[in-house]
Amino acid sequence: MGKVIGSILARPPNPNRIYSTQTLADLERAAAQIHRDQPDILALAGGDGTLHRAITALLVKRHGQSSTKIPEILLLATGTMNNVAATIGATRFSPVALAERVATKLREGLPFDYAHAYPLRVNDEYGFLYGAGMAVNLLERYYADRSTVGGMRGAVVLAEMFWDELLGLLPRRQPKQLLMKPVRATILLPRGHDARFADRELHNGIMVGSIDQVGLNCRALPDAMRVPGHFMVRSAQMTFWQVLNNIGRIWVGWSVPDLVLDATARTTIIEYATPTITQIDGELRPPTMRDVITCGPMLKFIIG
Repeated sequence: MGKVIGSILARPPNPNRIYSTQTLADLERAAAQIHRDQPDILALAGGDGTLHRAITALLVKRHGQSSTKIPEILLLATGTMNNVAATIGATRFSPVALAERVATKLREGLPFDYAHAYPLRVNDEYGFLYGAGMAVNLLERYYADRSTVGGMRGAVVLAEMFWDELLGLLPRRQPKQLLMKPVRATILLPRGHDARFADRELHNGIMVGSIDQVGLNCRALPDAMRVPGHFMVRSAQMTFWQVLNNIGRIWVGWSVPDLVLDATARTTIIEYATPTITQIDGELRPPTMRDVITCGPMLKFIIG
């Protein structure tokens, strides 16, 4: 699909450079070349993971060089997870239709439609959704079987977790906590935020995001884009049945008092009691003890 889109965008008189990044080493070389070329537009064919890896490679090259131009990004949603594209409105057209539309506007000198978003900077990585606890537990089960991916695999994993919780209602049987296994962490926010964040140690789920959608149109981070240059932090202490009972409220982006703590901030530090696996944009990260999360530079996306 990337090659198809590349051929559309390369139609005369639009010169371009196409990178086929099969490995992370290829991506590093491509980022270095993009950094040198300073193109006006960078087209990415992929999903959230592709965007996470690409902007990390690109922005790390830019560290300490604030005068270096960040290209406008044309995100073509061809990945398994496309939460960023859905949030910014880049899924209004199919990837091919969006490429055709942009190619036409380039050819005719017409203005683009734009959306803006701020990525998270997690230590030296960039992405839009960070999580520990529930999100990681779900992804670990999802990736345990690589033979199937997508919505069907997700449905199977959720069914397995639901069945385990049902069996946990039987006498003398405890659920395996496939989904709700907690993590022990301290969330540090700037002064003036809810002090209960620092007091809370056990979390079924920690979510930090600069976009509001987390998949399947679920707006679990409703305040993520409310204040430019800020992101949303959400900590949940819920049982599986409390999640199920409040799923409608969570899905549409309503608050869940007493069970969820919410904050909007520019920076946060999360310190884990033991080495803990976290995720960025659906990609599992090596165990960490401490993550410093700040807001990255504004990115300009072409959406039509």
